[in-house]
Amino acid sequence: MKRMKSGKKFSPKNNTIQARQLLILAVIVVVTLLVAMKYLRFSKPDPSKMVPELPQPVQQETESIVTTGLRYQNDQWGFELELPTTWQGYLVSEPSLGRDESNSGHLTDVCFYFERAGSIPACILQISVFDKAKWMQYTQRGGKQVQPLFESEEYVYISNQYDPACVQLDAFQCSRSQEITAIQATFRLTK
Repeated sequence: MKRMKSGKKFSPKNNTIQARQLLILAVIVVVTLLVAMKYLRFSKPDPSKMVPELPQPVQQETESIVTTGLRYQNDQWGFELELPTTWQGYLVSEPSLGRDESNSGHLTDVCFYFERAGSIPACILQISVFDKAKWMQYTQRGGKQVQPLFESEEYVYISNQYDPACVQLDAFQCSRSQEITAIQATFRLTK
């Protein structure tokens, strides 16, 4: 028999034992990797649970509104929207605009967004509210010509989409962005 460099005799029996040991070691490594991957996958915080849920307004009896998902109601500006259930956990901000530089009657912007781990919050849907009398004067003077979403006796409502091409949005935000036309169709006045 030939001798191996380590001084052990080479035999089919030693080779079989080494092959079994390597196989057992390989199985242990694969199982350890699978367990580690499963742990890491399930130990990440669920982003949908990280976003505080907004309290849902009390549903009012209204014949013209069919609830298909989540209802957003803004009593101050007198409107409501139906949002699909995919918008669960949405947030709303209404920043103070300060001075109306263009004298267009711009009163506020109601911004709908999501805070999700790993993505930048973006105002995916925006409803801008304008004083109707000032808006009419502004457009008659040649101001910005925009098709209003809706008009009431007091206000003009304009809807803007943050990034229609989804250039600056992640996949989740982009999917929500594709739902905006359907959401706009649910716009209703409450005043």
